[in-house]
This record gives sequence, C-alpha cells and structure tokens, in this order.
Amino acid sequence: ATGLVLGFVESDGQNPVLEVTFDWVDLDPDLSQEPLSTHRFQRVPLDPTASPSAQVGSPLLEPALLPSGYELQELSIMQPDPQDPSTHWVRSEFCDGVDRVILLQRSRDLSTFYNGASKGKVRSDHLGSWRFITGRLADHELVLAGKVPEQALLEMLQSSL
Repeated sequence: ATGLVLGFVESDGQNPVLEVTFDWVDLDPDLSQEPLSTHRFQRVPLDPTASPSAQVGSPLLEPALLPSGYELQELSIMQPDPQDPSTHWVRSEFCDGVDRVILLQRSRDLSTFYNGASKGKVRSDHLGSWRFITGRLADHELVLAGKVPEQALLEMLQSSL
C-alpha cells in the first residue's frame, strides 16, 4: 500500500487522545543537515536476518506467528544506560508498511527480581488504538505493543514459547 497521510486522529473510543495535521508538504526537501530519526536511548543494531538469540548469546522469545501482513523490519539492543547491562532490552520492530508492532524483552533471573512471584503472567492494556501486553514469561520481562487486536498480540506471544 502506498499513500500520503496528511492527518489522523486517534481516540479512546469516545474522545480524541491524539490529533496530527500537516498544513503543507514539501515533496523535495533538503534533508542533508537533518537526522532522519532520533532515539531517546542508545541502540545497537542487530542483523534482522539472523537469529536474535544467537546474536545476543541467550535465549529470546522469537515469535513465529505475526499479525497478517507484518514482518520483522528492525532488530536492536536498546540501552537506557549503556554502562549497565541490566537496563538493556532487545527491541524487535515488526511492520506492515504503515503500522508497527514492537516487542521489548530482556532475559534475566526473575525469581529474585520479582521476589519469588510466579512467572508466566501477562497483562493487557490499551490507549486509544494501541494495545499493550506486559509481563513476564519464561524468565523474560516483556512489553509487546501495536495497533492490532489484542488476540493478535497474544497469538504472537504464544507462538514464541
């Protein structure tokens, strides 16, 4: 699909939560001095064509079932504090050409982190059209988010176990 989106509104079902409108478009801008993207946290790119688990040296959740039309687009290690490996997350971004589904995960011994709480619990939330699955599975902390139905996110997560 191709197109040029000049505005959109996201709502929580009743009220708008986000509205963006572009008043003009320059189809041939000079971007030579502009960064194409910036990230709040440092990222170390990984090869999206290779196994994420092999690249980071520990087992990761690797979804086999993606929402219809989505494929892995970007894989990286997100480093909120580059000096502290316990803050690092593996970030997988899946895209259908328009929207994204993002999986953040890190593997660690959760028995001490969660003070012995049971593993394997996730929670589902939403904000506007975004759905979020957060929790812990098989010694992984995770955040899975996207503008897809909750069931698609749960199936994606289940396929990675």
